[in-house]
Amino acid sequence: MKTSDPAFPAFPDDVATALGHLLVRFQSLERSLTFAVGRFMNPGTQAIPPSLTLAVLNELPFKSLVKIFAALPAILLNADPPFPQLVGGSPEFEALASAFENGAKLATAVEERRNQLVHSDWLWMAAPQIGGAVLRSKSRTHRKNGMNPSMEQVTAHAVEEAIKQVNEAMREVALASAALQALLFPDAVA
Repeated sequence: MKTSDPAFPAFPDDVATALGHLLVRFQSLERSLTFAVGRFMNPGTQAIPPSLTLAVLNELPFKSLVKIFAALPAILLNADPPFPQLVGGSPEFEALASAFENGAKLATAVEERRNQLVHSDWLWMAAPQIGGAVLRSKSRTHRKNGMNPSMEQVTAHAVEEAIKQVNEAMREVALASAALQALLFPDAVA
């Protein structure tokens, strides 16, 4: 899609396309976390969580969703049936807790990078492109340090690397959730 106007130089299509792809993949990660948490709010099912569960989870900020996801094994530890299979301190529990924490760390890192890229000023009209890179600028105001500007040259390849990180986070979220599901409900068909 050409977005050029004779009065303004076009934003590089490859970077714009990669940024759009990043947004779509990030939303998929957020949905994966929603379903991972929702499936244990409605135990024993791998189906789409009920509407009320989804409505509540959809209103949570991403950081809260990640926090709940990371804590799922601990939340379900010693819980009422159908969760008695979780035994604190067991190798299975420790592996699950580690898998959930790893998925949460990856999701948090992905969100940070996505926010850097999405909530930035792109200075393609004011700065020359170097090797297909576009200058990204972001300034933050800090109470003690005042303004903290950051700039970096961003290429489509750099955005594609962020997409790979989103995919890895989604994979870890899915694997952790599936492992917990299998432990809790070994007779359920995956």
